[in-house]
Amino acid sequence: MSNIIELNGCDLTMNDVVNVARNGFKVTLDPTARKTIIAAYEELQQIVSADKAVYGVNTGFGPFSKQKLNKSDVERLSRNILLSHSCGVGEVLPDEVIKAAMLIRANNFSTGKSGVSIELVETLLDAINKDVIAQIPSQGSLAASGDLCLLSHLGIVFSAPNSDEDPTVFNSWKVKYNGAIYPAHLALNLAGIKQLVLGPKEGLAFTNGSTFTTAHLALNLFDAYVLFFASTVSCALSMESLMAVPVAFDEKIHKARNNEGQILFAENIRKLINGSTFINKDNRLQDSYSIRCASQVQGPVYVGLKYIQDGLTRELNASTDNPLIFGKEILSGGNFHGELLGQLSDQLKVLVCSLANISERRLERNL
Repeated sequence: MSNIIELNGCDLTMNDVVNVARNGFKVTLDPTARKTIIAAYEELQQIVSADKAVYGVNTGFGPFSKQKLNKSDVERLSRNILLSHSCGVGEVLPDEVIKAAMLIRANNFSTGKSGVSIELVETLLDAINKDVIAQIPSQGSLAASGDLCLLSHLGIVFSAPNSDEDPTVFNSWKVKYNGAIYPAHLALNLAGIKQLVLGPKEGLAFTNGSTFTTAHLALNLFDAYVLFFASTVSCALSMESLMAVPVAFDEKIHKARNNEGQILFAENIRKLINGSTFINKDNRLQDSYSIRCASQVQGPVYVGLKYIQDGLTRELNASTDNPLIFGKEILSGGNFHGELLGQLSDQLKVLVCSLANISERRLERNL
């Protein structure tokens, strides 16, 4: 298996995110995606040159969207939105979450609908490959309007300061490189990465999207799968220690319920206890719920995990910016909103609680 993930904006997976965030896989850009990014950037430049009012590109934000800016202020606007929103507090997020978010953001940009420059995407990929980790506080976003604060903390470290900016303020943005913490510009210089003068919309493109929420969900979902398969093995071990009755896992019972996860769980249990000399040793008729209903409880968890993974995969390969570029059209909408991710995360919490509850009940019987 190759340890290089090629981004094209279409097929990034949960496992790809985990491999980059935790296992040191490198990333590169698909040639077709490169052309798409460049084409969208050129379209945006033409729109800006025509002096057409475009939200967040040459206008203010939110209630100030009616205020059109002079061309000379467009670059400053990109820098200023990052400055105004990078105001998070709390402990710094784990490196794996930050690296996962960088990967997801780069893949979102690879769809070619954000209008960012190829240099911006390549800078993100270069930082991922060199383990340049922006130090991003954990609190400051609600994901309703996107992870504005956290993404601004990410974007600000790659953004060159305005010429009249106080350098002591700029030194407050920190980056981890080779295990040490530096001011952002020093860390990037050590890593051979040049800070960018952000062009029209690029500051806004950095801030729009629920990317850190997605990163958390991807890593948590992977860990939930690990828990699910571990819980299958632990159930079989509990059956061994309790000399459980295997009939509750008979294939006919579970086909009668017609639940995919339940059928799979029972099948795996049958494989794990096959040949055991402890199972059914005292010839009971049936076991307690924590054994007898394990397939009915833990099987649907698997179905739920697959449902969440489907939603996650769609989000990993989505355009979550605003506005979005479709050829010569640029359209404002709300793809940055984190409602779906919040719902999926709540469902994941419920599923993991189900595993914990039945596992605790079996553990109690083993004590």
